[in-house]
Amino acid sequence: ANDFFGPSVETISDMFKLPPHVAGATLLSFGNGAPDVFTQIAAITQGERPDVLLALSSVLGSGIFILSVVLGMVLISTTKVVQVTRHYIRDMVAYLI
Repeated sequence: ANDFFGPSVETISDMFKLPPHVAGATLLSFGNGAPDVFTQIAAITQGERPDVLLALSSVLGSGIFILSVVLGMVLISTTKVVQVTRHYIRDMVAYLI
């Protein structure tokens, strides 16, 4: 990532005259989410019948994984008190529905 992605982000941020912290927050997020977007597009457009369930399960599966496993690992590894906000609870309820 340091050899390929870092210089690309730097070049794009220079082209658009973005400060480094803005480039890191936006361009790296786009790079992180791009595989999911392309997987969904491929699932919907490939084959005789679009596989909407595959596209939907990909999004829901990754979201549930991040909200449960990643947050769980953060809570286990931190020594500080972490307060769960209403935004987290809202997102978890939306995934459960």
